Order: sequence, then structure tokens, then C-alpha cells
Amino acid sequence: MKGKLPVFDFEPCVSCSVCVLACPFSCITLSVNGVDALKNLYPKVDASGCTGCGICEKACPMGAIRMDGNA
Repeated sequence: MKGKLPVFDFEPCVSCSVCVLACPFSCITLSVNGVDALKNLYPKVDASGCTGCGICEKACPMGAIRMDGNA
């Protein structure tokens, strides 16, 4: 991991998996994070493989990802 990590805002997230497909390092998966009562699948990052490239942030159509150096 280098620098910033993606932080997901689950409010606007629609579980479209665009971030999963966009990640060139396959560090993002959809998982049940217990965020809502319906147990929808939401993005989760594997910090050990994330380089902080920000491609997922740019790819997200809902603006639900921001890169954060304090993640």
C-alpha cells in the first residue's frame, strides 16, 4: 500500500461493481459489510494490494469513493 486508500460512502453507492472492474490490481470486492438491513453488497478494499492509484474513484458513477491518506 502506498499513500491514499479508497474510502467508500455507502449512502450514494448502488453496488454497481464498476469500482471492482476498474481496479487494475483486483483489490476491491463486493462484500456484506453490514451497512444496511437488507445486507446489500458494498465495496471493500484489500489495503495490502492497493497502490492508491485512484482509478476506482474516477470510475465510480455515483461519486461514492474518495481517496484518503488517513484510511
